[in-house]
Amino acid sequence: MEIKRRWYHPGSFSRAMLNVPFNIKMISAVIFLYYLGWGMVSPFLPIYYKSILGSYTAVGLVTALLPLFSLLLDIPAGGIINKVSKIWVIRIALLLYLPFSFFLLSLRSLFHFILFRIYHSAISTPLWIASDSYARENAPRWRAAESMSVYDVGATLSLIAGPIIGGVLFVHFGFSLLYAISIFAGIAFLATFFLKDGGQHEKTKDAVKELIFTDGIYRRAIIDFWQNRLLVKVYSFIFLFRFCMSFVAMLLPLFMKEFGASNLQIGLVFGVYYLPLLFEPYFSVYAKNKRLMTMGLGLCAIVFVSLFANNQLSFIFFHAILLSLLFAAIIPMLNGRIVELMPREQIGKLSGVGMMFSHIADFSGPLIAGVVSDAFGLQYMFLIGAAVAVVLAILSLRKGFRKVLFG
Repeated sequence: MEIKRRWYHPGSFSRAMLNVPFNIKMISAVIFLYYLGWGMVSPFLPIYYKSILGSYTAVGLVTALLPLFSLLLDIPAGGIINKVSKIWVIRIALLLYLPFSFFLLSLRSLFHFILFRIYHSAISTPLWIASDSYARENAPRWRAAESMSVYDVGATLSLIAGPIIGGVLFVHFGFSLLYAISIFAGIAFLATFFLKDGGQHEKTKDAVKELIFTDGIYRRAIIDFWQNRLLVKVYSFIFLFRFCMSFVAMLLPLFMKEFGASNLQIGLVFGVYYLPLLFEPYFSVYAKNKRLMTMGLGLCAIVFVSLFANNQLSFIFFHAILLSLLFAAIIPMLNGRIVELMPREQIGKLSGVGMMFSHIADFSGPLIAGVVSDAFGLQYMFLIGAAVAVVLAILSLRKGFRKVLFG
């Protein structure tokens, strides 16, 4: 059965945003508060890792360890979250972030980073799957793209304001600014008490037993996911797209630092890089525009090639905005299509399997970027990004794949 969709003119979309369910607005606010701390420190994390570990390969490895370890937790976390209260999963994860900053500032070796990333993945994976599932569960199907875009705006706002604030504060506090992660996680925890949970859930202990001894955690989830062939194809496309996005956040501050940018400039450019993503809800109006996706991917390839060929700070500033704008145009199309293809009763489970695609991309991108940067130079990774964007643009032109992406 086809899903009836409601369409809005871009000029009237602000009203549409205000009309999404309260739970969508509230989970967006929780994610904003939690991620504001990350936004403040994110431009300086690759620099912090480089100061301790010394090479781009090590920075890439440390960055890649989080999605690597999260791969092992995606499916069981998704399966459990599908059966228990998503709000309580979010609350427990946020509580476990309270000592996070202290541990991060205590790291002194690669082995320490490996242990730390295991802990980090154990709390971040359930948090993101639970929050994503909660948003999808509360998103009306006739406003799928709009609702998920409003949810995404929470993280986007924090990544715009955070780096600019962090750039100013870093001048005074240095790497002590990393305490912002734990502080804002605590504030987000308090905000979760405004979320509404109207569903019926199993006890966590019973849900875990059922998954382990009855469902067969990985087997059952993968079978259910694989049977939804359209969803598999969409997530395969997302994997390549996510790969293009995954290494930019790591390379951008290192790229600027290499060419003499100040910490304040790095924070400003990093914040401006995420600014166009704020308009993601407006682009969701065009979630079924096939031409927009193909043009956006083609322009991504051009911008990546331009970044490879230029190293002036003003040029990086302009291209960072343009690249982010193109990402913002494409993301709602993919998020909206996922919501359409996921059965409501399997959202948590399928979100866990789907998250694996993102984590594999997030693992591959930084790791390859680190090795390539040490071997050839930071800018050469942009050529790889351009090649992947070209492949995606070609796929989006194929008639069969257009039906997969747009229905």
